[in-house]
Amino acid sequence: MKDSTVTPRLFRIISLDLDGTLLNERGEVSPEDAEALRSFARAGGIVVFASGRLTEVIRVHQRAAGVDGPVISYNGAMVREPEAEGGGIILHRPLPARYADRLIEYARRERLFLNYYLDEALYAQEDAELRRFAEMYSRRTGAVYHFVPDLRAFKGK
Repeated sequence: MKDSTVTPRLFRIISLDLDGTLLNERGEVSPEDAEALRSFARAGGIVVFASGRLTEVIRVHQRAAGVDGPVISYNGAMVREPEAEGGGIILHRPLPARYADRLIEYARRERLFLNYYLDEALYAQEDAELRRFAEMYSRRTGAVYHFVPDLRAFKGK
């Protein structure tokens, strides 16, 4: 007869999105969740934070939680090593420039606010009517904007 006892599975990696998953209503990792993540890491587990945000903005939450691990940023377009390993790029798949150029033109034509990420910085077109969207996103995420007169300056990037 076969042994019917169940052996608990050991997990080696946890990957967590920030918004609507790990962060509470104040935009923070709760002390209880931080302790659980630290305990998992102390036991040899890998804790990965993932988000559409800038890498550095994600790292702020890792540090606050007291864990270090890989980061998945820009909705999966970049993966970086843990800071303790140098934080180097593991994977980087930016949007091809021809599509980025089209998005810039579309946003301009439709008068839409566009977050433009390039070389680990966040850019937006200076526009007094649309600036409220940058302020709202910055308050929510801690992202710092670099405003430019015209995003078309990034054509081909």
